Amino acid sequence: MTRSFTTAISWGALVSVVSLVFFLAACGTTAPDPNPPGDQPHGGTGEFRALTNTETGISGTAGLALAARKVAIESAAALPDGPLFYGLGVLLEEPPDEDPATPEGDVDWMGYEPRIIRRAASREGEDLGFIFPGVEVLAATEAWEMGEVFSPWPVLLSDGRLRLYYASPGGIGVAEAPSVEGTLVRVGGGPIVATVGDEMPRRPTVVQVPGGDSFLLYYEIGGHLVGATSTDGLSFTTFADPLDPGAFVPRDDDDPAEVALGGPGAIRVDTGVGRQLIRLYFESRRADGTRLLMMSGSTDGMTFERYEIPVVGDEDRRDPAPIQLDLRTTLMYLHGPRQVSSRQGRGILGTVAPRSVELVAEPDAGI
Repeated sequence: MTRSFTTAISWGALVSVVSLVFFLAACGTTAPDPNPPGDQPHGGTGEFRALTNTETGISGTAGLALAARKVAIESAAALPDGPLFYGLGVLLEEPPDEDPATPEGDVDWMGYEPRIIRRAASREGEDLGFIFPGVEVLAATEAWEMGEVFSPWPVLLSDGRLRLYYASPGGIGVAEAPSVEGTLVRVGGGPIVATVGDEMPRRPTVVQVPGGDSFLLYYEIGGHLVGATSTDGLSFTTFADPLDPGAFVPRDDDDPAEVALGGPGAIRVDTGVGRQLIRLYFESRRADGTRLLMMSGSTDGMTFERYEIPVVGDEDRRDPAPIQLDLRTTLMYLHGPRQVSSRQGRGILGTVAPRSVELVAEPDAGI
């Protein structure tokens, strides 16, 4: 069942949305004011809030969209009408002790079975949470994948085919299926972006550029963001230089320096006035070890300007996967820390912007 929602918002907030849309169309790709007054809407560029239990259909931790007791879920991305594709590792029956050198918040994957990719349906067909465990759709079978696959990014093509980009220790691969629930078959005999030495590309995110005649790929490697273009979405030409998401602007004198970037998640957004933009959400990794999610906007997918404040207030949210619900509302899945049998794991969380929007499932017709 296709998920369908209404958004509840005040009239004054709606007026602000309309004004902002026209401002953006004329002046830029991010909200003009990094501190919009009164928590006003901002088209998904400002701070996101956690989904409520009512919105996800899951009790317990606010925002929890997918988790289980003995698995670590490393990353996920959903299509606008579902389902959710995610990478996970199942805890070993007798896992070794965690490596004390593992950075805070990271998962020591030596305690888990090799990661695979699954597809999870939304709860009740409408809630913004998902049903665990779902269906296994991809496991490592190729030598170049080096034993596991993770970081899926689904793209629904105009002819109904599903294309799934994913990461592995050997590089970024592509698989296709005739439909969203069809069987995935790898495309080509190797990665579209290969690992070279210790530099492993991860977290691929792909969008079709405004106009729809080519594709943009973004990924993380060595603490940098990389961009690439393609006419078919399979053979990419990398930008000459690392992607610059725009200058880092400290919020105050105590704001830790930005030392690395990673975990990109891109979306093509419709402004409603005949203009489409690329928004790139990413991790800003700081000198004190925290990770803050930021956003940059672009008209061409190559030159970006940065929104100056974090879009998520929590300090350990990773791998953002945005979805535009309507002209003023953006849904975003990401992952946060979660204990797995006394070990560090991760779970999928759902968020929405603007904070003032309430997502309410619409009743079925005739009920």
